[in-house]
Formats: sequence, C-alpha cells, structure tokens
Amino acid sequence: MTSPLTHALVAPSLDFRRSPGPAGTWPARRVRVARSGGLTLAAGLALVGVRLAGLPLHEPAFVLLLVVALCALRDGRAGGLASAVAAVVASLLTAIAFSPAYSLTARDTEPLLLMLVAAPAMGVLVGGARQRRSKETIAADAMHERMQERFRAMHHASPDAIILWDIVRSQSGGIADATLAYANPTAHRLMRRADDTVNGGHMDDLFPGARQSNRWHAYEEVVRTGVTQELITRHEELGSWLRMVIVKVGDQLGILGSDVSATKEAEQVLLRSRHDLEQRVEERTRELDAARDLAVRADRAKSDFLSRASHELRTPLNSVIGFANILLRNKSGRLGSDELNYVNRIGHNGRHLLGLVNDLLDLSKIEAGRVTLELSSVSLFDLVHDVRETLEPRAQEMGLSLDAELPAQDGPYADLTVVTDEQRLRQVLINLVGNAVKYTPSGAVRIRVVTNAAHAPVRIEVSDTGEGIAAEHLASIFEPFVAGGSAPRGDSAIGLGLSISRTLCELLEFRLTVTSGAGIGSTFTIHLEPRATDAESSVPHIAPEGQSH
Repeated sequence: MTSPLTHALVAPSLDFRRSPGPAGTWPARRVRVARSGGLTLAAGLALVGVRLAGLPLHEPAFVLLLVVALCALRDGRAGGLASAVAAVVASLLTAIAFSPAYSLTARDTEPLLLMLVAAPAMGVLVGGARQRRSKETIAADAMHERMQERFRAMHHASPDAIILWDIVRSQSGGIADATLAYANPTAHRLMRRADDTVNGGHMDDLFPGARQSNRWHAYEEVVRTGVTQELITRHEELGSWLRMVIVKVGDQLGILGSDVSATKEAEQVLLRSRHDLEQRVEERTRELDAARDLAVRADRAKSDFLSRASHELRTPLNSVIGFANILLRNKSGRLGSDELNYVNRIGHNGRHLLGLVNDLLDLSKIEAGRVTLELSSVSLFDLVHDVRETLEPRAQEMGLSLDAELPAQDGPYADLTVVTDEQRLRQVLINLVGNAVKYTPSGAVRIRVVTNAAHAPVRIEVSDTGEGIAAEHLASIFEPFVAGGSAPRGDSAIGLGLSISRTLCELLEFRLTVTSGAGIGSTFTIHLEPRATDAESSVPHIAPEGQSH
C-alpha cells in the first residue's frame, strides 16, 4: 500500500513496454521488422485459408490494413513498413490464387492497387506517430530515473533520519497499524538495526512503547488533520533526544528526525551551571548584605559616637574659651605680659579645638543623613560682607588683606539674592576663606561674586596668593582627612573642612571646584546651580533682590 511519492523516492523505475535492446539499434529494428512482417503475412495467409475453405469474407483488404495499423502501432515506422510490404504480398497472392487461370483481371487489380497505396501510408503515418510518442516516453522515463537517482543519493547522504510508514487507519480516524515502508541509512544507524530487519516491520514490534509516548498523539493528529507538526522529545526505545518533523504524505506518515542529544546535554549542563551560579550569587549576596548591614551599623555607631563625643567636648571647651577671654581682660591688672600670652594661647588653641569638634559633629550629621536645609532668600551682598567682617581680624593678624569684589551697591542689581540655606552657605564660605587665610603666607585673599549677562549671580570665587596646591594633590583635595596645604604658622588641621564644604554644596545643589598650581595660589569656586523652590518649578530663584519671581 505504497503511494506514488514513495515510488518516486525509493522504488526503482520499471518499464516493461520497451523492446529488447536500446531504442534505434539495428538488432532491435530487425526484430520489429521480422515480427511485423511475419504477423501481417500470417494474417494474409489466414485470409487465403478462409477463402479456400469457402467461408464468406468481405473486404479482406481492410482486414490487412487493420493489421498493418496494429503492427505500426506496436513496432513503429519500421514495423509498419514491413507489415505494409507483407500486406501487399499477401494481397497479390490472394488475387492470383483466386483469379481464373491464375491471371489477374482489371477488377482483381483494384484492391491490389489500393493496398499498394494505403498499406505503406498507414504504416508510415501510424508508425511515425508511435515512434514520436515512444521517444517522448523514453525521455520522460529517463528524466524520471535521473530524479529517482538524485533523491536516493540525497536520502542516503542526509544527516537526518527519513522514515515513511504505511498507515492503516482505524474507524475513529486514528492509527490502527503502521508498517515501515522506507528508512534511509541514517535512520538505520539511529535505530541500531540493519535495513533487512526493519523494512516491513510493524511500529508496535519495532517500538513497543510508541502508543504510550507523547509523540503518538502527534502522529494521529497529523494523520487526521494533515497539518505538519514539530516536536522535541525523548525517545525511550532509542535512548536519544530527537527533533522530529511529522508530515502526512498521501496515505503514509513521514518523519524527518535528527538526534539532538548532544544539544540537550549541553543545555542540561548549562542549566546546572546556571543553577549553581544562581546559588553562589544568592550566597554571595547574603554575605554582602550581612557585611553591608554590619558596615551600616558600624558607621551609625561611629556617627553616634562622634556626635555624642562632640557634644560632650563642646561644653568644657566653651568654658575654657570663655574663662580665657575673661582672663585676657585683666581687670585686676595682676597678670603680666607672659601670663597674658599664655592665656591668649589657651584661648586660641581652645577655639581651634572647638572648630575641629564642630567639623567632626558636622561630618557625623552628614554621614547619618541628619542635615536639614532651611531655604530662604539670601542676599549675597550681605552674606559676603558678613563673612568678610568676621574673618578680617584674623587676616589682619596674619598681615593679609581680605577683599570682597561685588557689583556696585547703588547699581540696579547690587543686592543679589539666591534661594538657599543661609547658615550652610555661610559655613562653606567661612571654611573656604578661613583656609585661604590660613595657607597664605603673604598677599591677599579675595571674595568675588560673578554674574551673568542678566546680572544674576552664577558663582562665588575665593582666591588667594598662597603657595597653591600641586597638580597631583588636586584629585584628593576634597577627600576627608586630607589637608589642603601646609600651615606655616604652626596651625594644625585634620582635613575635614573642604570635604564638608563640598558635601554641603552638593546638598544645596551647588558645585564646588578648585583651580590651583604650585606657587600660583588657589581659587575655590561655588557654582550656583538651579534649585527648585516649589513643586511647580525647577528653575532656581536667583535674581536681584526686590525683583524675585
């Protein structure tokens, strides 16, 4: 019960219509000539016998013409011509045999002349048509054979298994039985059986577990609907993972299968590796979370300690500084110059220590996230002059001039304002100006407010004529506990001022930068970046006082 497609793919082409020997060869032609001539001559002699027997026979010439046509149709043009010659000879013998005194009359020659014309014409026409048809058939058969050879070569060389099953359908439309019709060499190797042991075998015998497998449902679905299906499944009988394409081929079921066991094994290895990696990542994440929590607790404990210690230190320091200031007044007049110098040293060092304590307290607040901002409209004119007045006595003690460069006070945009936290911006300016005074041996310190074309402030610059900062130190100048330079007058620093200043600027949404070089002084710049003042606007309130919006 094989389909035409099966024959086209796997069966050899057989054509029993051909005569012995290749078409057009001389031996084959002689056979056809002898066969056709003999058959026609025999037919003519048979007609003579009929006449001799006295049986009635009408129009024997037409009988011979029919024999000529049949011979031409059977053996082509050569056979038709041989048959025509034999028919003419038979007609001549018949006419002579039955004419009076074995002589031909005009009436007897009429059928003979008809046979001489009609028989060769019949042989040539019918034989020629038969020969042309035979050539076309031979060419088609040759092409068919070549295609079969190509398909067989492709199937034998295919790396995929190709299997055809003859299907006997059940009354419900499913598969009642399946017999193996064809399997290519790859399929034989996959089944680990020789072809003589599997061809013609039943599926239930070759694969006893087929009906219980998940692929059986796909087989029956394809047989019922004719829709091609594809699946990847574990073939238990073969012990392999197969990628199967199932297709209906006429009354047959075709399967194109490839062994994907190596791919599935690689997938399993990859899945196991992924699972192991995920477990390691989870374990590492838990360890990192625990370490982070520990670091957060340690940082919080450090910040709490610094905050409490700073508060505890500020009270006695304020007392020391206060009593030192009282003693410096020397109202009783009993303190000499040396004693007053000692008291002055006590007050100076106490204030320095109080500044360090305040820096530590600010650092602990920043790290703990406890810094709150109170925004207001701040006049930069007033702020800069206030900082200058605060630090000018110290600058004068150092022999320095402290200058402030601002727009003309009586100009239309003299009172410049910015929305920010005044206390924190003041703290940053005091840190920057104080450092400039501390690290400048001689010369001047300048505070400059720079405006844009609309006369709005865009940055505040604090520059000095000190020793400057080497280029290799600029990258770390804002790190905690990094001193900004050398203090020639013996002042000590722990390097928190610039770190705190940059952090405060970031909280204020400003930027703090520095430009410096060894021997050319330093310039610290506060860039006044935009800051949203309400929920409806992200534009900063940086405008001349009295014209804010």
